Amino acid sequence: LAQTTMRAIIGTMDLDVTFETRDAINNKILEVLDQAAEPWGIKVNRYEIVNITPPKSILEAMEKEKKAQISKKAQISLSEGDRDAKINRSLGFKEEAINKSEGEKQKRINEAEGVAKEVESIATATAKGIELIAQSIHSQGGKDAIKLRIGQKFIKEFEKISGKKTEIVLPLNLANFRSILKSVLGNEDQKN
Repeated sequence: LAQTTMRAIIGTMDLDVTFETRDAINNKILEVLDQAAEPWGIKVNRYEIVNITPPKSILEAMEKEKKAQISKKAQISLSEGDRDAKINRSLGFKEEAINKSEGEKQKRINEAEGVAKEVESIATATAKGIELIAQSIHSQGGKDAIKLRIGQKFIKEFEKISGKKTEIVLPLNLANFRSILKSVLGNEDQKN
């Protein structure tokens, strides 16, 4: 009766589960034996499976299954590791691209601010220079100083032009330098 009951119980289980649930099998067989022996006044207190020895073919099949499960777990671990590595690399590339973009953006902002300050400084210096010239015109000898400065600028620019070209076309009234100064200074000079 115990063997028949044991075969019926084990027949419903996977072999690897039978090794793990030996106590549950013992209790189930004990229950069946106790019920069967009760009409004769016998009380079964204990039943124990000492050893389960499956046939060699089943042991080989279990070993193959165990190796297959180990191989499967290893492949899963490798694929998860590969996936995680790819994710980490892509996150790294993403962070690098963001950092480069932010750096380029900040560089352009800094360059634009530098150009703006340079333009502002030049404009301030030019305005101050014009203001000083305007003040100088009204002071004693101011107009003569402006005439001298214009003449010097004219000569300097003429030297630049004549140094680069082999032929130079000049206006007819260039011979009369005073007329050039009058045309530059306008009516103000004609009053003097």
